[in-house]
Amino acid sequence: IVVHDLLQRLTEKERTVIARRFGLDGGVEQETLEAIGKTLSLTRERVRQIERGAVKKLASLHPVPPLLAHADRVLDDVLREHGGAMEREDLLKTVLATSESTHGKEGAAMEFLLDQIFVNRFFAIDENEQYTRGWRLPSLQLSTLTALCHAALEAIDVAQKPIPDEQFFQSIHASAWGQGDGMSLDDIMLRALMRLSKEIRANAVGAWGRA
Repeated sequence: IVVHDLLQRLTEKERTVIARRFGLDGGVEQETLEAIGKTLSLTRERVRQIERGAVKKLASLHPVPPLLAHADRVLDDVLREHGGAMEREDLLKTVLATSESTHGKEGAAMEFLLDQIFVNRFFAIDENEQYTRGWRLPSLQLSTLTALCHAALEAIDVAQKPIPDEQFFQSIHASAWGQGDGMSLDDIMLRALMRLSKEIRANAVGAWGRA
């Protein structure tokens, strides 16, 4: 609904480019500049210009549309409740209140908001060898997340076996990191942050160990 409302503020050509470029028209995959340009009889560069102009227009709307402001508050609240960062699937499923796949139209719409419209409000965590894709609040530094993962890995290595859920988080709270930067985080927050790590995983019975 939020993105549909935003798209109505664009010209027909801008709507077409944005919808197809970011998979907002129900398509599973985003379309390339070339593919869009061919059907619209435009050059690749012209499609890029239209995309950039449309995104800039939507990101600078003033006053901020009520639906967009509401989406901003919801995303901010959810991230704060989960320690300041969440991996993609967890965040989108929580915000969209669904257990279904988030790779469809609704998931694409939420990603469009996070990556294009709220780009200065929520920072993307790009997938790499250490982390899965997700987003974080500016107040949570990646260095803090890295320090948490190091504390968790130390606890796992000391135990030399998977650690039951409750004991795992007790170990983190008792660590130097837990007594410092992590003092304000509860188990729900720690669990959400742990799920960003590619190095740490909970097994089928909820015990945590190295991935």
